[in-house]
Amino acid sequence: MAADGSWWEQITPGPNSGRWNQPCPCGVVQGLVRDAAGNPLAGRPVFLEGKDMVYTGADGRFRYEDVPTGTRWLVAYRGGGQDVFDAQPISVAAGATLDTILTPDNWCGAQEVFWSPDESRLAAKACYVLNYQWYTYLVIFDAATGAILGNASFPANYTMFNVGLHGWSPDGRWLLFSMWITDTSNGVLAKVPVAADGSLNVAGTVNLLTNTHISGATWGRLNSQTTTSRKTYIPLIMK
Repeated sequence: MAADGSWWEQITPGPNSGRWNQPCPCGVVQGLVRDAAGNPLAGRPVFLEGKDMVYTGADGRFRYEDVPTGTRWLVAYRGGGQDVFDAQPISVAAGATLDTILTPDNWCGAQEVFWSPDESRLAAKACYVLNYQWYTYLVIFDAATGAILGNASFPANYTMFNVGLHGWSPDGRWLLFSMWITDTSNGVLAKVPVAADGSLNVAGTVNLLTNTHISGATWGRLNSQTTTSRKTYIPLIMK
């Protein structure tokens, strides 16, 4: 989602997610948008799947009437030109009022999202704010629950612009990524191993290319006729 609500896309958490103009039975969704210190945030955009965008009042609160039952995403942005948000799946029950709190103080966006080969996990390049400093991460999510299984962070001077995620190896054992600092000609292409539990073994990262401009990369089979029981894959690089 864009901070001003000009566009959005979604990964739906339930069968009714993203369906507009559903008939009732319905419930009410309301809540508070606040910062990490607990101060209410006024005039901030709030999105609920299936409903139009609303803004928080002077007290930081918002309210949605006539929300169709089911599970859907609720998202609040910090605003002020900052793509920092908080999101949570909510379950709406008929005739009930759901009250919740959103704190858009940390996550500031995700890019370059890739499904694992078995579609059980998602890998994304994401931005996270810690003590008012933005950090870039590679994050692996459980596709069924949304839980974070593993992550790897970059130094503060590596922004979302300086890091690229290029996807999973076909066997799901590696993530391919690139990064550069100061000059794009000083780029590094590397792969980081993914453990069976979804965590990232940063210590096992292998640099594949250094001091080169990398526009894109992906994985490919070493050859189409595999004579051993274990397939070999190599990164394919676009410079």
